[in-house]
Amino acid sequence: MFYAWVRHGAPRPDGPPPWPGRLLKLQTPLMRGNDVMGVQRWLNRELGPDIDADGIYGPKTEASVRAYQKLKKLAVDGIVGRLTWESLAR
Repeated sequence: MFYAWVRHGAPRPDGPPPWPGRLLKLQTPLMRGNDVMGVQRWLNRELGPDIDADGIYGPKTEASVRAYQKLKKLAVDGIVGRLTWESLAR
């Protein structure tokens, strides 16, 4: 489980960890954090190990988010908002 890095309290055993409240997206400077690392790990679990779980939201992470969103029939924008987060965290 990847719930140890969630900063909003203990992991919920009945569902995904709560959304951290910030949109994760490609920008300059690159976004960094434990929430990005968690998303990268979930993407690797869902799509296969394609990206480094380094906590940096770079172009490869955005491409993986887009591929995941397309696969799950979510809005394909490369941004991890609440719906993408909750889908990945399940």
